[in-house]
Amino acid sequence: MQDDFGRFEGSGMTSPGATRRSVILWAMSDKTVISWHSVARTSHRILLTLFLTLGAAVSLSVATQHAALASGCLSGGNGTYAVAFGCDNVRIPAAHHCMEVAHSSNGQTEGIECADLYVTNDANQEMWGEGEFYCQGASPQCLGKSVTIWASAKDNGSAGPADTEHGGYACTTSGCPNGGQARVSTAHFIGLAGCIPTYSFEPKDGATINGVINHEIIKVNGAPEASHAGQENDSARVTVCFN
Repeated sequence: MQDDFGRFEGSGMTSPGATRRSVILWAMSDKTVISWHSVARTSHRILLTLFLTLGAAVSLSVATQHAALASGCLSGGNGTYAVAFGCDNVRIPAAHHCMEVAHSSNGQTEGIECADLYVTNDANQEMWGEGEFYCQGASPQCLGKSVTIWASAKDNGSAGPADTEHGGYACTTSGCPNGGQARVSTAHFIGLAGCIPTYSFEPKDGATINGVINHEIIKVNGAPEASHAGQENDSARVTVCFN
């Protein structure tokens, strides 16, 4: 039997129909190239190598957070930011956006999701989306989550469609972080150059993107049932330039 979070009760496995990759804090030591393709339609074609880190879940109590924004790594403003060479795992603060998905009957506990963007500019120019999912208030341990995060990148000036990648996460009851965040990364875009318009987003529950049916469900303690996100949560749309 499947529960509200796309899992088989008692098995600890996600439903085969829920085509998502369950990860918390990617272990960045095992990178597997999954495809090459171009997202540009102009003479200035940008090839993106998409890789997916096949990492196991890492406990939030022992895992380090993403590197803090180093002084001098970002410059610019008004939606356009240049990333200095040699800077790794840099969060774009202006892109951060959060939305409440669930709340308890008495309003003292909330289920929150946030969308972020990260970039690296070294031997590989990389960009990816990251979602943060957590409960806060009187009961900071969620009773269940089934969530996804997507990132979109597009060659500046291209008339073609943007390219997208995603990642997902699910937990139930005691398997959900207690007082911490489930941080979920998309696959990375690699081999970027120039200036790239981008954003990350958490779709509304049930939305189909590139053939993937997305689940966006959080259940909090004190609510009679799980809450399904009725709208999409988007990060701010920014343009990232690699120096």
